[in-house]
Amino acid sequence: MITTQGSIPEETTVGDAINERSKQLRTFQELGPQDLVSLIKEANGAKGQEVNNSSSSSVAAQLNQIAGIISSSPQTWFGKVKHFKVTKAIYASYDAFSKIDVIVVVNIPGAVQYRIQDQFGNEIVENDRIWLEVFASSIARALLGSEEDDEQVNSLVESRHLNPLTSVEVAKQFFDAFEVLFKDGPKLGAVSEVQSATLVTNYFVDAFLKAVELTNLYDYALDILHRLRKEHEIAISLIVKVLFLKNQEIKAIQYIHSGLKINPRDPYLLVLQSEFLVRRGELDLALESAIHAVNSSPSDFFAWVNLSKVYLESGNIEKSLLTLNASPMAAYKEKSHLKRIINVSTNDLHLPQPVDVKIDDVYDLDSKIVQKEHSDSDQALLNLQAANLKSTFASAYGILTDIVHRIGWENLLKIRAQIFVMEEEYRTKSSSESIHKQSNSEDQENSTTSFALDNSFRKKRLCERWLDNLFLILYDDLRIYTLWQGEIIQFEAQNTTYHKTSLEWEHLGMCSFRLHHYKEASIAFNLALAQRFAPTSTRNLLKYYQSEVESLVNKQQKLQNVAQNGSNGNTPAESSHQITRKINNLDEKIIECIIKLSAWNHRWYSEFAPYLLVALKKVVARQGLVKIESEIKVFYGDETGASDLLNYSFDFLRTFQVDGYDN
Repeated sequence: MITTQGSIPEETTVGDAINERSKQLRTFQELGPQDLVSLIKEANGAKGQEVNNSSSSSVAAQLNQIAGIISSSPQTWFGKVKHFKVTKAIYASYDAFSKIDVIVVVNIPGAVQYRIQDQFGNEIVENDRIWLEVFASSIARALLGSEEDDEQVNSLVESRHLNPLTSVEVAKQFFDAFEVLFKDGPKLGAVSEVQSATLVTNYFVDAFLKAVELTNLYDYALDILHRLRKEHEIAISLIVKVLFLKNQEIKAIQYIHSGLKINPRDPYLLVLQSEFLVRRGELDLALESAIHAVNSSPSDFFAWVNLSKVYLESGNIEKSLLTLNASPMAAYKEKSHLKRIINVSTNDLHLPQPVDVKIDDVYDLDSKIVQKEHSDSDQALLNLQAANLKSTFASAYGILTDIVHRIGWENLLKIRAQIFVMEEEYRTKSSSESIHKQSNSEDQENSTTSFALDNSFRKKRLCERWLDNLFLILYDDLRIYTLWQGEIIQFEAQNTTYHKTSLEWEHLGMCSFRLHHYKEASIAFNLALAQRFAPTSTRNLLKYYQSEVESLVNKQQKLQNVAQNGSNGNTPAESSHQITRKINNLDEKIIECIIKLSAWNHRWYSEFAPYLLVALKKVVARQGLVKIESEIKVFYGDETGASDLLNYSFDFLRTFQVDGYDN
């Protein structure tokens, strides 16, 4: 196995994985590698569970439990029933705060041993602070390492994603740890869009907010943040974010107002204020806040990209592009992922297919067919550079595609020519001007005139090389999309079937999605899924359906406001009842996507994907948990295992009493 920060070879001798991990400790950065559980067996399957690592005794108890479950009953393993007896269990977890590794060894039956070592192999004396840091680090990794982007990288590797928030008590324990360790949060690092980690922009904060969103423990989290604010005024921006998550906009705005009175130059509050004002259509006020945010934090990309978006919403394309051109860009830093580096034969690969879920189109996906599609598909389509953009460059590209979607490619080029000079053009002009001045030194009048044919050139800004490259990437996306749309018209005119591989449809869908042609993207993704199951197409369809529902919910809310405040004389295009019916239909499609993606994740031992849990949570809030459970049983039946597959998620929603859990 390999992480982005080092490699672990195939384990040929018992303990190789742990030993190699220890050797690489000094290479681990930020959140560090996933927790490692190593079971030494003599010689089946059990539901996984997150190890509670808040103390050595709790780790030992749970390792004993896992070992007992695995040893207690036979497991289908490569088509044969085998019995295993676990003799030793080892658990290793990285403390991302102190950059040390904690290893607990349980001999079964026998004593429990543990050791704590730093990056240089020196043993560290145990204390409560270390166990608190290990616990918080592990929860943060589990919450942030199971997100959608990570899943696409990590879906075929032997690592497990389990929900770490197993109870209200554990969630509150994590929040309490957040309060204690808040000042050390920057030690964990931050996403690459952040220039340098701060108290309110780091992975620890990201994990905290994700936990709040999942659990609905808003009041508990707010109490903690209010206490932190007494010592760290900057924590007020986190209070505002939690209030927005709680849908308490009025309170959130009140805190923004009071916070800016104390510190008018708080860039986080200014950006939050600006984003809210854009949603309300108050673009002049939003622009004022956005400009103040850039002036307050000129080295942070988030302030610049927000200003560029505000200019775009205001229709000032020139300033939107100029702001984007001036934005401080950050190189992408890859997160820690496990990647297979050794070609393992089927006989040696311990990945038996789970037998408790039988959703045929998901589990029957033949990898050989996918491989053949890769070779048979249009390579120009598969290798579009835009699909690989990350970090600040992906954000900047999103603004470019939004601009071209609004005004068209030709108009974008005209504006670019008016405000930018490209690097090659700049070099050519500068060189020719220098030569011209030397050759015309005897003719002062001609030289002055020439300085005046170039005045407009001097007023232009030099287009940054990265932005120039994004224009080229955008052109490729537009070329592919336009070609596809043209071919469709041609084939329809000839009454001929338009053939593409599932993989080609998927990439056409992603290209359309990037260019904000969401309806066309959904058509392409559905055509891809008509041939075979495709996880990426399903994930993007889920995004599309969620966006459509959100739009309909907003429309319905406006209708209700009109009804309450009296009619304005205009007849609405759709009734509230019609909108509700559309929402219900989309919710059914969302549930279908969640089930299939959950089955796919289950196939590869990943039981936890936060974005799926959030999507399910929102549907439950609209439809009610009882109704959703009943519909799944009716449409999928007991034989598919779909109901059992989502039982863990349903239990989670009940445990944390999210909206709709009791109806």
